[in-house]
Amino acid sequence: MCPFCGRFDATNGDELNRLVAEGTIQLEIHPMSFLDRASNGTRYSTRAANAFVTAAKADPDSAMAFNDALFANQPTEGGNGLTDDQIATLATAAGVDPNVVAGFKQQANTSWVDQGTKADFASGITGTPTVLIDGKPFKGDLYSVGPLTTAIKAAAND
Repeated sequence: MCPFCGRFDATNGDELNRLVAEGTIQLEIHPMSFLDRASNGTRYSTRAANAFVTAAKADPDSAMAFNDALFANQPTEGGNGLTDDQIATLATAAGVDPNVVAGFKQQANTSWVDQGTKADFASGITGTPTVLIDGKPFKGDLYSVGPLTTAIKAAAND
């Protein structure tokens, strides 16, 4: 639901997917639930993050396509967010195994998401998106194509 994360994904998502596919980077995503407060009590951030984590654990080959679909259909901050059925439809369309999608309703990863959100903020994260390259904050432009890729490639060549 974070508009800044959505903007980051729209700018850099394809490039990050390409860098992962070619083996240049190992991408680590930390889905967070802090915008639950901005979804009219529906806990959209937790539900979407739980679905992503569930997919990533059980069907990792489809996780990034599902992540991209969530951002492509990102609800407005302050709205209700997508319904569970809408999240499931996006996951299925992204190629997530239907048995995995059926497991979203169990909310098995919500405590992992909540604990991860707290841990990320405790580690010093002060805003999203936060991008680390080899554990160091990327200070460049997150909303233009190119600067992040240049920094990643420079780090890969070190």
